[in-house]
Amino acid sequence: MLSAKTIGSTGATISLLFCGYFIFFNPYVPSGPDPDTLLYFSFMMILPALLGLYSTIRANPSLLMAASIWSMPLGLYLIATPGVFKWMFIGPLMLLIASILMFKNRKKR
Repeated sequence: MLSAKTIGSTGATISLLFCGYFIFFNPYVPSGPDPDTLLYFSFMMILPALLGLYSTIRANPSLLMAASIWSMPLGLYLIATPGVFKWMFIGPLMLLIASILMFKNRKKR
């Protein structure tokens, strides 16, 4: 269970760090993000990352799976982008792996 929690918290933290970089240091948008972009991005990446962090701490694999599925479409979309943003898929993938490990650990008990 410790490895699943470590993977989940690392994935959520990576997602939050990439989101901060995307919002504040995006080299492709010199003037800063539009309010609509910020709203949509927060809804699609920041909220699932926070939910993933919460569900990792609470060891709730269902919420962790939901957070992973919620942020997966944007992560898959960003794989095709140039630069550092193609690595934003790592966070949702790590949340998915952590939820699968938690489900397996729960099944063994």
